[in-house]
Amino acid sequence: MSTDPALEVAGNMALQAAAPPRPPRGAVRLSPLSGPVGTTVTVSISNFPANSTINIDFNGQRVTTVTTGANGAGTAMFVVPEGTAKGEREVRASGGSPLTFGCAGLTVR
Repeated sequence: MSTDPALEVAGNMALQAAAPPRPPRGAVRLSPLSGPVGTTVTVSISNFPANSTINIDFNGQRVTTVTTGANGAGTAMFVVPEGTAKGEREVRASGGSPLTFGCAGLTVR
């Protein structure tokens, strides 16, 4: 018999403890998908918890928040900050209960 707490043996059948549930995934859409520093980006989210405050992070830094409507969708805007290096950058939306997240890529030119 295994002493591993994640494994339980019942007769000849081994049952593995259930993995913790993954947070729900929301959808994140950006417009435009690329641009230079100073570009205003519109972030549209859906499939998030209704009537929730969702944080919008760009390149690891909070840039704005959006409150979803009863349908779990919302829209916010931010400006690509001065000093952002060129290349692919992540826009991440997270929040609500249950915690929901989603991300999209933005190319800084």
